[in-house]
Amino acid sequence: MLDIYPQQVVRAGIQDVWQHRPVSLEVCARFLRGKEIISTVNYILEQALRWHVTSVNLKSSPIPE
Repeated sequence: MLDIYPQQVVRAGIQDVWQHRPVSLEVCARFLRGKEIISTVNYILEQALRWHVTSVNLKSSPIPE
């Protein structure tokens, strides 16, 4: 997830597709509980901003308080 996806985006030449089309991001796991949630949410938001996403699919699990 941390290496292959970014490499494939660049290899496919689609890093600027956000300028012309919507970009959707889907999380690869459910949200964790406790302290892990802060780093998980921060990472997801950082990547969403990095790739200029239009929407984020958080799966079917609720976001903990």
